[in-house]
Amino acid sequence: MERPNVVRNFRKIGDIIYNAKEFLKIKKEYGSFSNFLKSLGEMDGREVSKFLMKRFKHVGEYTGDYYLHCVGYR
Repeated sequence: MERPNVVRNFRKIGDIIYNAKEFLKIKKEYGSFSNFLKSLGEMDGREVSKFLMKRFKHVGEYTGDYYLHCVGYR
């Protein structure tokens, strides 16, 4: 944060911190993020993406879809 040549967006930094805390909550509740995704098994990919958008900050539908594709959810 103190380096003068680093671009900072305080909102995004706050969202990263929020998302990290949310991720830890999920890990504590479900044991892993993978178990959390498995618990959403009845939902299709679009519904899961929208759910992730609501649960995490600064995550759009494309990001949710891309993440789910990368981890083999679909």
